Amino acid sequence: FDPMSRQLINLGDLDTRGFEATASVSDQRPLSGGVLWAFVDAVAERGGSDPLDFLPANRAEAWMRGRLGKLGGGQVRLRFLGEQIDRAQIIDARTTLDISAYARLGELTATLRIQNLTDVEYPLRDGVISAGRVAFLQLLGTWK
Repeated sequence: FDPMSRQLINLGDLDTRGFEATASVSDQRPLSGGVLWAFVDAVAERGGSDPLDFLPANRAEAWMRGRLGKLGGGQVRLRFLGEQIDRAQIIDARTTLDISAYARLGELTATLRIQNLTDVEYPLRDGVISAGRVAFLQLLGTWK
């Protein structure tokens, strides 16, 4: 994006480099978890050292899962997304907390998932704010 002309431009040659590291405790245990950190860097002929919109240099997650045998379980996930660019505007870094739980109810499985549990408002892009806390309820089963 060229902020002077307010137009999208071809970047020419684009070089990217980065890495992703994950450490986790086995999913075979009743309690498991892990952490992840990813870093990426991009440079272009035109566009300089931050040429791609919505490409955070840093992204991190930490999660914990628990199971109660075959009855159910849950997960807590903390997510960090670093600062990003949206058409030459800076979008601040954000941290969100997500939780989910499931229970087996006979032939049905009920799942409740809440994204952004702490209801943090953050920009998705320049001028567009997140929906805040979002909850999902799912019932899954097979009827014979």
